[in-house]
Parts: sequence; structure tokens; C-alpha cells
Amino acid sequence: MVKGTLTVQVARKLQEEFGGQGFDILYDHAKKGVDPDDKLGKLHSFFKDKNGSKKILADLDIAVVSRDSKKYYALVEIEENTCKPKTLLGDVLAILLGSGILFKGKPDLKVWKGTTLLVMGNDATQTHHTRTQYLNGKIKSVKPNPATPNSKIGHVIIDSFVNADDLGEKLKKYIHKTIDLSKAS
Repeated sequence: MVKGTLTVQVARKLQEEFGGQGFDILYDHAKKGVDPDDKLGKLHSFFKDKNGSKKILADLDIAVVSRDSKKYYALVEIEENTCKPKTLLGDVLAILLGSGILFKGKPDLKVWKGTTLLVMGNDATQTHHTRTQYLNGKIKSVKPNPATPNSKIGHVIIDSFVNADDLGEKLKKYIHKTIDLSKAS
């Protein structure tokens, strides 16, 4: 499978699910001319060096953004070829330690306590399922103190998927839950 194919499939399904509810799905790896240009672009966690230059810490695949508030409700990193714990944890920490999230090089959208970070690993054989559950249960205690802007992210979920359908259904479930929790707070 070509890198990013799974991301694009899932992003398109998420747009169908959440587009009519006031959310935009931003994503990487899509095809120009097929997917909407205003929704396509690189998503990065970044920090600023001592000279104020933005330095990339991690890439993200999908973001769910409220059209009204311009806030990120969900940030999604999909590891299409692995579910190794050190890779998933590296994704989480590189995102949480950042100074913000760039979309198309601009930090116009904001993370907040209602943002959920979803890191999903491909575990077609379910070899890492127990380890993934363990990480998901422990990640809250590892979350950095409010020392970085991205540490405002309210929830972190690490999970695995076995195929595109499983990934799509899990993301829909987690994003619906995120939206519901945000409305309640």
C-alpha cells in the first residue's frame, strides 16, 4: 500500500460523517484535483528555537477542526505499518511537547482542553494489543506539565486497528465522544 493511502480513505469517510456537523477534516497525503485544496496540507507539531524559527517535531495525518471556533477537536496520527510501543509513544510525546500545530505552515488553529490526540497503530495480527492497552492506560501519568502549549491537549488515546474499516469505525467513535465531551464541558 502506498504511504498515506489509508489516511486519505479514512479522512474522506470522516468528512462525510462530520462535515455536516460544522467540522472540517484537514489531512495530508491526498490527491490534488480530487480532494479539496483548502483541506489538504501538512500538519506538524512544532517548537520555536532561540531565534524564533519553527522546527518540526512530528507530523500528523488528520485534524478535525470546528468551523466556528477554529479549534482542533481531534488530532490523528496513523502509523500505517507499525504498532510498536516506542513509535506510538514517540508520536505522543513529540506532539505534546510542541508549541503548537501548523497546518500549511501556519499556526492559525488552536489546541485546547477539548482536543483529543489519537495515535493509531496498525496491528493486523493483534500482536501488540495488550501492550497498546497498557500504554493507553498509563499515558495520562506521562503527560507533561503545562510547560508547553500543546500540553493543553485534554485527552490522549493510543489504540490499534486491524484494517481500514476498523480504523474508520474507531476514529468515528472516538471523535463523536470528543465532540460530546466538549459540548458537556
